[in-house]
Amino acid sequence: MVQARVRLMPPIGRTADQAPIDVDGELSIMPAANAPTLATLQQLAKDARPDLNALRQDQARSQADLKLQLAQGKVDYTLGVAFERQRGALGSGNALGAFLSVPLPIFNRNQGEIARAEAQHRNRPHRSPRSRPTSLARSRPRTRNSRPRGAVLQGIETDPLTPSREARETTAYVYQAGATSLLDVLDAQRAFNDTMDTYFTAQADYRPAEIKLMTVAGQEVTP
Repeated sequence: MVQARVRLMPPIGRTADQAPIDVDGELSIMPAANAPTLATLQQLAKDARPDLNALRQDQARSQADLKLQLAQGKVDYTLGVAFERQRGALGSGNALGAFLSVPLPIFNRNQGEIARAEAQHRNRPHRSPRSRPTSLARSRPRTRNSRPRGAVLQGIETDPLTPSREARETTAYVYQAGATSLLDVLDAQRAFNDTMDTYFTAQADYRPAEIKLMTVAGQEVTP
């Protein structure tokens, strides 16, 4: 327990001279019947995972860069109209004119930047959101591992745990009243200890699977 507390302190920014860390709260879990489905987990991952959001933004940036380079490689035409009115000692006059300005790029049509943008855009599909099925496929084994372990843990909480605790308390009460022997109390305590050992073992199997599932989904999926 001391070693676990020491290992926990650096990730949360605590030092040895600060107050010690303690664990509070129950270890009960969300009922397995209310656990999210695989489709729900995949939708949560699409909405919440920052790596998938980064891939989508990178794909959009690549498309915008390609459009920009193509636009810069085209010729811009400039049209204009001018009107002049002059007055002098000998009289006045008006002039109306139109002009057209066209650059003539002979060798430089932004070919290099266009080729670079096209090459990057062609390589983007390997890293684009199209690769999300590969990333989200990891949620299938995570769900298969988490769901049965959660069901086992839920079954222990609802079936043997409460009866064994009540049996221990009842046997202790009867023993204090002098109606049973100490061996019965010890036997009830042993049965309760075995049940708790099974319960904590199931907790130890379920929690890592739950954490991996939340990692794939990109957010907390169980309370």
